[in-house]
Amino acid sequence: MIITPTSLTINQLFGSNNEQYIIPTYQRRYSWHERQVWELIDDIGLIENADTHLLGSIVCLAGHHTAGLNKLELVDGQQRLTTITILLECIRQRLEAAEETEESAEVARLLSAKPLGGKPVRKVALDSIDSAEFDRLIKNDNEQEFQNQQLQWAFRSVREWVAEQTLEHIGSFLYRLKNQAIVIRLDVSEAKDAFKLFETINNRGLRLSPTDIIKNFLLGNAA
Repeated sequence: MIITPTSLTINQLFGSNNEQYIIPTYQRRYSWHERQVWELIDDIGLIENADTHLLGSIVCLAGHHTAGLNKLELVDGQQRLTTITILLECIRQRLEAAEETEESAEVARLLSAKPLGGKPVRKVALDSIDSAEFDRLIKNDNEQEFQNQQLQWAFRSVREWVAEQTLEHIGSFLYRLKNQAIVIRLDVSEAKDAFKLFETINNRGLRLSPTDIIKNFLLGNAA
């Protein structure tokens, strides 16, 4: 098994214009509860001075990089990356509403991938059953009922939290999130190695059941 581990800040993890993280169709729905979301927010807020905080690891099925758009299949870590995306998007919208144009554009850059000559796409793309509802929640479209109550709750709660903070606090939190929160990205080139690694890694988050692990392995190979 060849594993390429890299320690990255969120700025670095989301910073490459030609990398996109794909949450594949076989992944379970977004399912973080209140505890996991607030733990992540609290962990970022408690970073002091020049300290860093390890958010955890993600596992990517990655092929040979090319000059075009490189799609990295996210085998493990989708809950964490989706929540970080929700945080960044809600902060971006708050900055945009406050006419903080430069800061809003900088966050927007992290949330998209755009290879040279190509069209911009979402940095973290849900190719799962949550995709349509995720798009609606980004637009704050609540006209229809949502099937995934956890995803709806995450967007609503993060939006409310961001709205309650001063711009000064938002700026401080955003700096910590982008520059002092660390993710270990583990790149593997073979599906069998990715799912083996996925099974054995102990992440802080909502744990998968053995049934989830077996289902993801089978569906991942089938896909």
